[in-house]
Amino acid sequence: MKKIILIAFLVLGLKSYSCNIYDTINQTICPEDSFLFNGVYLKTAGTYYDTFNISAGCDTFRTLNLSVHPTIPNTFIVDSFCQGYGYAYNSKVFTTAGFHFDTLNSRKGCDSVIQLFLSFKNSPTFFPIPTIDTFCIRDTIYFEGKPFKYTTGGLKTMRDTLFGGAANGCDSINLRVVFLRNNNGPSFVPTKYGCANTPFIIGDSSFTTNGFKVVVLRNRFGCDSTIWFTLQRRPPSFTTLNRTTCSNQPFFFKGKNWGSGVTTDTLITIIDTLTQKANAPGFSTVKCDSFVTLNLTVHPIKFTIIDTSLCENHTYFFKGQFEKNPGIYLDTQKTINNCDSFITLILRTPRKTSRYTYYRKFCSNETVLFKGLNINSPGTYKDTLVNAVGCDSFLTMVLAKDTAHNITLNKSICSYDSFYFNGQYYKTAGTYTSTLKNKDGCDSTVTLTLSIYPFRTVTLVKSTLNQLKTDSGYLVYYWYFNDWTQLNASGPAIFANNTGAYHVVAEDSNSCRFKSNVYVYNPAGINVNESYGIYIYPIPSKNTLNIEVTSSFEKNTQIYIYSMDGKLILSQPALHKTSKLSIDLSSLVNGLYILKIESENKVIERKIEKL
Repeated sequence: MKKIILIAFLVLGLKSYSCNIYDTINQTICPEDSFLFNGVYLKTAGTYYDTFNISAGCDTFRTLNLSVHPTIPNTFIVDSFCQGYGYAYNSKVFTTAGFHFDTLNSRKGCDSVIQLFLSFKNSPTFFPIPTIDTFCIRDTIYFEGKPFKYTTGGLKTMRDTLFGGAANGCDSINLRVVFLRNNNGPSFVPTKYGCANTPFIIGDSSFTTNGFKVVVLRNRFGCDSTIWFTLQRRPPSFTTLNRTTCSNQPFFFKGKNWGSGVTTDTLITIIDTLTQKANAPGFSTVKCDSFVTLNLTVHPIKFTIIDTSLCENHTYFFKGQFEKNPGIYLDTQKTINNCDSFITLILRTPRKTSRYTYYRKFCSNETVLFKGLNINSPGTYKDTLVNAVGCDSFLTMVLAKDTAHNITLNKSICSYDSFYFNGQYYKTAGTYTSTLKNKDGCDSTVTLTLSIYPFRTVTLVKSTLNQLKTDSGYLVYYWYFNDWTQLNASGPAIFANNTGAYHVVAEDSNSCRFKSNVYVYNPAGINVNESYGIYIYPIPSKNTLNIEVTSSFEKNTQIYIYSMDGKLILSQPALHKTSKLSIDLSSLVNGLYILKIESENKVIERKIEKL
């Protein structure tokens, strides 16, 4: 049988630009043949496709249009010839009976099998038409229960004879014809190349190491095909790229822009895996991994806004010139990383400067701190400060010297009074000194000379039958009857018209007041001690009110003090067999009160005054 081997070579030139190549193969095969395409042996008519990369960036798209010639039926010829003579067919002479085969070539190049069955005319034998099966050399073939094994290829006939099995008593012969195909190899093939990080696969075998390799494959007929080859595996390559860009400048890697949207200095690490042909003999058609690591530093662009206002008559240096008018000014510079820096200057309405002059006095024994100096001389001094809006403030100080003041106070008070000076009350005559600050803040020394008017005794006596008199020489006299003021009495004498207690308060030329004794007037001639026998003093009182009796307080005597509206303010018992009682009035507010003395035999009420 004729074998057809089609080897297609595709030679592609490497280009420096991206390209796609389209290739079409039109092939017709015989029915018993196959066609190797994309690693597969094809025997069925149809359209097949394959895509592969021949260089970086270039793809090849291959199309196979496969046709199969119509099957040519085998020719079967039955004939007989005389035993001892030959039988001529297709330039061959056959001298034996039985099956004979010959292979012819059709006009389309396909095999045509001729089956010739010959018999001896004088040996009538029945031979069934055999079928032809295909096997490989060294395969074990079973026929009628018997094993057959061949070491050479070609057509083989297996015979089984049943003696006397024919109807005419002749031998019956059963035949089986097989076609044995040869195994291929071992054969040496050129060195094969692969990638170190992926297994090298051929047939059902996988290799991960370099060196000499032996592989048993199946040929297109399904028989063993042994090949020997040397395997070389190329390791992957590793490349590190360190790059710098700005956030407003596109930087594409793996089809993506990695620089946009960054606002701070950012380090981005990206790893890509490429398949590239090796730049080495034997590796020109092998694509191995190439690991590329990109360390990309992205620097942001910078936006700066300067929003300010200038002081009057000031300028701002911007973009190579001095600006002073309100407005918006733009400039673009470069950062230290050579990225864009966009600067916007906003000048607003100028701010005002200010001027202030103030006048100040300083004490003769002090200095004034001005402009970092201690000044003790009158004069005009100037300084430049910064006002509330950040502009110049021109300050002028007119300094004048002030002198300290010495003040002397001469004061006199009544013997029962006090004088408030320098935060305390004084009741004793003497000289007192205090140092104060005047309205300008300078020391002022005040000396107080305090004198006390002498105490004077006022005596109230009866001068006539119903006239009471006191000492003369006072400016004003205040008369009291039963502690009530007598409004129609103002001189040193008064006529007593009613029975009761009388006393007088005399005021001298120093406005000091002195209280007389209490005189109890009784027109019937009853002695005072015999009538009341009670003395209440001083009237008015400041802190203490004294009550005295001529003999002793009666049993169960109680002292009450009421407010003028009748509310009980104070209550205190008087001890029996005592003649004097002192009542503390310090907790009472100044004003008029009602004093009530109550015993088992009598009740006495008097109005008193608290100073």
